[in-house]
Order: sequence, then structure tokens, then C-alpha cells
Amino acid sequence: MSDEQREILESNIACIKEWSIRATNTWLHKNVLLEVEMKIANGAQQLEILDGYDHAIALANRSGFVHDAAFINERCGTWIHDISKKRSIPYLENAYRCYMTWVFSFLSLSC
Repeated sequence: MSDEQREILESNIACIKEWSIRATNTWLHKNVLLEVEMKIANGAQQLEILDGYDHAIALANRSGFVHDAAFINERCGTWIHDISKKRSIPYLENAYRCYMTWVFSFLSLSC
């Protein structure tokens, strides 16, 4: 990650962190996700990163943001795939289920 990219990410994290205070259900899981991505860039411990992903997924699910839960599961599954293919499978399967739930809920509203 270049210094410019790091600066942009830190600026975005600061904005979203502020928004997550004002609209917790909408922004907190996104803030946690960005913090996890920053931890990856800074070389944090794998367990700390995995715990962060799990927390962001739980927050997205609790707030009803199925599409965000899908993306976070996918991101986690992709990240952990390099460490353990076996451990990546549940995250990627959950991402698929969440994406399908999101698509079908959208389709049911359009009928």
C-alpha cells in the first residue's frame, strides 16, 4: 500500500468512524471492516484480524445489511484462503447465502 493510499484509507476511516457514532446501525460494521483492512495493511496478528471480520459480520447481520454481510464474509474468506483453504470455506459459503438472500429479497420487492 502506498503512502497516498494509506492516507486516503485513514481519512475514510475517520469519516466513517464519525458517522458510526451518529448512525450506528448503518455505519458501525463498515467502520469495523475498514479498521480490519488497516490491521491487515499494518501486519496485525491473524487472530485479531479474524476476530475483527467476525465482529463486522455480526454487526452487519444484526443491522439487517445482508449485502454488507455478504461482502465482509467474501473478503474474509478470500483473505483467510491464503492461510487455510479449509477455514475459508464457511466464510465463502456464508457470502454466497447472503448474496442469494439479498438478491431474492430484492426480486420479491420488485414483483
